[in-house]
Amino acid sequence: MASAIESLQAALRFQQAGRFVEAERLYRQMLLANPRDCEALHGLGLLALHLGRPDITIQHITQAIGIDGQQASFHNNLGEAYRATGRMPEARACYEKALQLNPAYGPAAFNLGLLLHSRGQSAEAQRAYELAARLMPGLPEVHYYLGASLHDQGRLAEALDCYETSLRLRPNYPEPHFNRSLVYLTQGRFLEGWQEHRWRAKCKKHPPRTFRQPLWNGEPFANRTLLVYTEQGLGDTFQFVRYLPLVQQRGGKVLLEVQESLVPLLQTSGIERLIATGTDLGAFDLQAPLHNLPGIFQTTTENVPRDVPYLRADPKLVEIWRDRLSKFGGFKIGLAWQGEKALEYDRSRSIALKEFAPLAATPRVQLFSLQKKAGTEQLAEVADQFTVHDLGEKLDEGSGAFMDTAAVIKNLDLVVTADTSIAHLAGALGVTTWVGLPTPPDWRWLLEREDSPWYPTVRLFRQATPGNWAEVFARMAGELAMPIRARSD
Repeated sequence: MASAIESLQAALRFQQAGRFVEAERLYRQMLLANPRDCEALHGLGLLALHLGRPDITIQHITQAIGIDGQQASFHNNLGEAYRATGRMPEARACYEKALQLNPAYGPAAFNLGLLLHSRGQSAEAQRAYELAARLMPGLPEVHYYLGASLHDQGRLAEALDCYETSLRLRPNYPEPHFNRSLVYLTQGRFLEGWQEHRWRAKCKKHPPRTFRQPLWNGEPFANRTLLVYTEQGLGDTFQFVRYLPLVQQRGGKVLLEVQESLVPLLQTSGIERLIATGTDLGAFDLQAPLHNLPGIFQTTTENVPRDVPYLRADPKLVEIWRDRLSKFGGFKIGLAWQGEKALEYDRSRSIALKEFAPLAATPRVQLFSLQKKAGTEQLAEVADQFTVHDLGEKLDEGSGAFMDTAAVIKNLDLVVTADTSIAHLAGALGVTTWVGLPTPPDWRWLLEREDSPWYPTVRLFRQATPGNWAEVFARMAGELAMPIRARSD
């Protein structure tokens, strides 16, 4: 008959091999022989975690800790179960307890870093990752996530060092390759950035489309059909459809698959052969994601295709909104403040509407909301402080997404927006636009400069310190006098 140690070793081998049924059978046999076998309880808890039952994990490992509370691994894995159920304070307490019991227990330091990072606490996460990197220097994931925490703080050179360490340990690790592309692009090193950017197709966050047709890399394609398709957000589509004329110069028929909501606006802008995502693609010979086009055309900061407008509002809607807005005098500014909350970057890029108050205090200014859905509840919150004209819930409802919005924008003197799709739409329409940027910014806005190589009518207002929007809007308000005076002349 096998000893308890032998049974535990056999169960662990089964577990590591993915033979969970055999592992569970051994753990339960161990518990029949000794109901207080904490290792067997811990093992059952880990099995439940692998099988997506963290609630069961919590029960088993809590029992194990009740028998032997001095095992750092028990507390660490209980923390993993709590994190899987969204109970972050309990998870953090478990990781910290594991490190208290064993300050050299690297997995707890790493998991603590992951938890803090997911909560937007990049500086605290960095400290946890640094400890994990000292304890587990050969683990490429630790260096990657340490780099990501530095990246989030705008410490790009240090982040790049970490990504390169990670890649020395695992040269084909997609995530540090992709994040390295974002550093290069932010620094304006576009040619290096586009090359690395292709690694996104191997990242878990960016699963690629699977087509049997070969990837197009810029070669002439006369007498063939090329499918170009979007893969990220609406703003990305607005930014990169500028490349369609260049693609068309290379040969045959071009199909563009885009988000269904954008089809009306892109049709109005003269883009032909549009296909809504999720509908039948028909026959084609080659395929390329929209995000590959800047690299295919060897885009640098000096040669970005920047002729605007390359998107156009419906002329009839422009006239309708010109009539509706004519009753308002003064200098008309459209506002957009809230991005898509589901995106990680949103916590730093979106701006509370109350921060726009200095613009409202400027004489002769009239403010109009370009916000849809998320964020519109803030209109009521500022109503007793300053006036923002709400253009109504039905904006874009009848004509299609962004159709009314584009027409309104063409009737404004200025758009002031957070880093959302509205910034890209207004820039592509060739309308004067001011964008409030967090520190650090998204890669496409580069560093330090006030202008954008992507949009000649866009001006960038950057945070001097992370989270400080007051200074940004005070600066904007100070800059308003000149365009208002020019508008009056």
